[in-house]
Amino acid sequence: MRALGVTLLALVALFGLLFGLAVARYPGGTWFDPAAPGHDLLRNFLCDLTQPVALNGQPNPGVGFARAAMLVLDAALLCHFLAIPALAPPTPLARPLRAAAVVSFLGILAVPMTPSLRFGSLHTVAVLAGTIPGIAAGVLSTSMLARSEHRWLFRLGAAVLAVAAVDAALYVTHTLRGGAPPLLLPLLQRVALTILLGWMTLIASTMLRRWR
Repeated sequence: MRALGVTLLALVALFGLLFGLAVARYPGGTWFDPAAPGHDLLRNFLCDLTQPVALNGQPNPGVGFARAAMLVLDAALLCHFLAIPALAPPTPLARPLRAAAVVSFLGILAVPMTPSLRFGSLHTVAVLAGTIPGIAAGVLSTSMLARSEHRWLFRLGAAVLAVAAVDAALYVTHTLRGGAPPLLLPLLQRVALTILLGWMTLIASTMLRRWR
């Protein structure tokens, strides 16, 4: 279990490094303003960084870092969900949690490889294939942690789940209606990511303290 905690912490740190490099190299453009310079933390989607051509029409030299960051985050999520049963009392929920985590992992794998400007609706399918079982894994995780002694882990998990659920609902609504995405969509995505990284870091730290 200590090895899993070390791996999770290393993946979170590696994601931060790769994401920072991708952001620094992004030429510019958002779905709201294609002429916007550089990367906008509040208006760019994470997937914008994985486009080979940025939304301003220029080649994106950071695409390799962005795709690697998404794959690392996906691996971190898998480790994160697999670690949670070790921190909670024994429960039958552990098996469906592992299954949902693996399905979400496989779905998210396809997201950086299917940029929306090139693959269109296939990108949407990949996002939903990763997000829906990911939310299911989040529900199972928070249910397990609610019965544990780690109240902060439960609260962070519940916060991630709430923000991600609202963001997913907005994404589905936007996909069905079409048109310009609501500004709240990328903002909620960034909030969910920030809380998620904190949750994963705290899970890893708790495991390292328990299994010294």
